[in-house]
Amino acid sequence: FLDMKTRLQAKLVLSSWRKYMQDRRHLSKEDKRLIELKELLDLAPEARQQQDLEAMCSGLRANHNTFFVDLPDEVLLELCKTIYAAEYEPGVKVYCRGDEASIFCVVLSGKVGVFSGDWALDEATGKPDKGEHIRSLVPGNAFGASAL
Repeated sequence: FLDMKTRLQAKLVLSSWRKYMQDRRHLSKEDKRLIELKELLDLAPEARQQQDLEAMCSGLRANHNTFFVDLPDEVLLELCKTIYAAEYEPGVKVYCRGDEASIFCVVLSGKVGVFSGDWALDEATGKPDKGEHIRSLVPGNAFGASAL
């Protein structure tokens, strides 16, 4: 249990952190652009206005994401009507070899590790057996193409 003083300090820290994150002046241009893109991607597809779709197209291309840069304007605009963002915590399995792909993913930020293992739990450690690291996917890389 936290005493009253500790709880108050925790609230102040959390409040300061929220205020810090809301004040975007400290962020780089790239981080600001990524946050704005994420906010647009979080809009329900049916709630997106034409200006939202155009801003999404611009944001996806400005992110130097090679997948989106090469798409014709009209194709990217149509894609922006249904595309959404998904965030995964580190260590979470998205696909496993042999799984049927249900979504096509393009990495916008961070990286995705590709491993050779089957993700079965190792009885000794209690952790998934990821196997050998094959490669890392970085922004612009895609996976799950068989879902298209």
